[in-house]
Amino acid sequence: MSSIFVMVIFGATGDLARSKLYPALFRLFQHRQLGRQFFILGFARRPLSDETFRQEVDSMVSVSSSDKKDWESFLSHIHYQQGLFEDARGY
Repeated sequence: MSSIFVMVIFGATGDLARSKLYPALFRLFQHRQLGRQFFILGFARRPLSDETFRQEVDSMVSVSSSDKKDWESFLSHIHYQQGLFEDARGY
């Protein structure tokens, strides 16, 4: 039985996510340390679709041309949920 890994990133469009979390998670992905089934859920206030959010993450992180195929695969595991921290509906 395989396990599923889910990480929720609160403030998913912020500086910490951009400079530290996405690059670190991508490196874990490249080293096959996130498992086969994983989901990264970005949570923030702005109204974004999954695809728009993936485009934002793509623009946040600089990836070498040799890593582009892995990066595209990594992005397919990223999803988005809009919500306010104090509003239970977002959760």
